Amino acid sequence: MGKKLVTLKMDSEVLDLVDSLVGLGLFSSRSEAVKWLIRAGAAGLEPLARVARGVNKLLELERSTGSPAFWLRGGVERLPSC
Repeated sequence: MGKKLVTLKMDSEVLDLVDSLVGLGLFSSRSEAVKWLIRAGAAGLEPLARVARGVNKLLELERSTGSPAFWLRGGVERLPSC
């Protein structure tokens, strides 16, 4: 997997946190700290990403067949009230 340069803007509070982590010696650079924080955040979003991939597959199936991939007959009535 190749590396790509990404330029981004962040709130000063977030950058202060990054600088604190570097200052404490947990990371050798801002870049290293930001990469770690992004990976940690992305890992936390993996369950949501799996759901999104599943929904996309169902939508592709619906487009290719012209009908819903599955039916939720009575499903709305069975949902818990919020």
